[in-house]
Amino acid sequence: MTAIRILFLSASPDDRAYLQVDREARAIAQRVRSSEYPDAIEVITKPALRPSDLQEALLRHTPHIVHFSGHGQSEGILLEDSNGQARVVPGPALAHMFRNLKDNIQVVVFNACFSQEQAREVADYIDVAVGMGEAIGDSAAIAFSSAFYMGLGYGRSVQSAFDIGVAELMIEGLVTTISLCSSCAMASMPTRS
Repeated sequence: MTAIRILFLSASPDDRAYLQVDREARAIAQRVRSSEYPDAIEVITKPALRPSDLQEALLRHTPHIVHFSGHGQSEGILLEDSNGQARVVPGPALAHMFRNLKDNIQVVVFNACFSQEQAREVADYIDVAVGMGEAIGDSAAIAFSSAFYMGLGYGRSVQSAFDIGVAELMIEGLVTTISLCSSCAMASMPTRS
């Protein structure tokens, strides 16, 4: 059986609020390791991602799931330039990239503020795309993603794993609303305090 490859991409540019993306990666790895099928999932992390690293990482690792953790805005996600400063990668550029590199990719998760539009654009080419409709705080980002991947580690479907992630947010009191579209999910959560 081939392991599900999760490519965990993260960026927390120096000129933006610090994000606990390293803690999110650790929480995901811990929950996958403690699940029923830990060997069925491989988590590959790429921190401090630059735009020039993005396509190479997808080509090299041929992931089934692409997870982005970091800052987002309505125009796109924020990666880091060579000086550690924020650099926007626009939604249409992401959609074009995923259209061309979609061979293995079944799920894309944008665990970033205001990433709803990017999820909608990517959902034209990828089976499932998850994005956030509003701001998402570190606690909510970590709770959702670690529970989502725990669900996959227990052999649950993507939809069931998503529902487990949402339930975790509700249990922790971190969610205000969740809305779904045909191929993507948008969460509205309180901002980081």
